Amino acid sequence: MAKWLNYITAEPGPSDGTNDALWLHHRSLAKSVKKNKYLIANEHICGNVGWYLRIPIPPFATMRKGNSTRFFASLDFGSNITRPPDMQPHLVAEKLPKLATGVTLFDIFIANPDRHEGNLKVDCRFNPTTMDVFDHDQALLGDIGEERLKKCEGNLGLTLKLRHSPHFHKLAPELRSCEHFSHWLTRIESLDDEFISDVCNECRDFGLLAREVEGCRSFLVKRKSTLHEIINHNKEFFLKIKDWGLFQ
Repeated sequence: MAKWLNYITAEPGPSDGTNDALWLHHRSLAKSVKKNKYLIANEHICGNVGWYLRIPIPPFATMRKGNSTRFFASLDFGSNITRPPDMQPHLVAEKLPKLATGVTLFDIFIANPDRHEGNLKVDCRFNPTTMDVFDHDQALLGDIGEERLKKCEGNLGLTLKLRHSPHFHKLAPELRSCEHFSHWLTRIESLDDEFISDVCNECRDFGLLAREVEGCRSFLVKRKSTLHEIINHNKEFFLKIKDWGLFQ
């Protein structure tokens, strides 16, 4: 998870010289709630859960200026000149199998279908060794609210009916082995219920109603203990895994 990020400029800090601090100026990539009122809540919950699981999600913040439009912002993790390359799903599955499995099971846990080439960035397109994971606005409540949570109960939550491809999640069908499934399932199952409750309750500040907060909380608490069963009943989605061994 440790990673150096680029800042643009550095200026002298507070005039009182507190701890010789500097003001660092940086860029953030921001998305507004104009098209999806659940965007910030989805991103906030998924980002915090992802950090807990040690998924390499860039640092993020909720931002606004006065009463202006609210934004979810990710600290820019590219250089000041170029953006990191998009992933190629089959190469990420081959070169980073443990992390590819972690991202896939994380996406199943949060019911995130929107995992395509553009929202996984790698250090090297043809020989990836690191990866940045972002863009979770279509997870959990999606853009329709509690109805989506109900639709995702008991299934992987990795497809969007509006997409032409039946396998819109581009990484899961490329996994070659279930070798790392137990590791990530154990990590997800270890999530503390109070942690989940706290993260969901924080979304009241982002406009979620009490019943929507409770919907997200109960969905995640139940899902972490049934994830193994959900995967076991949907093995056909993992097109390239031929040997499931003891995974039953």
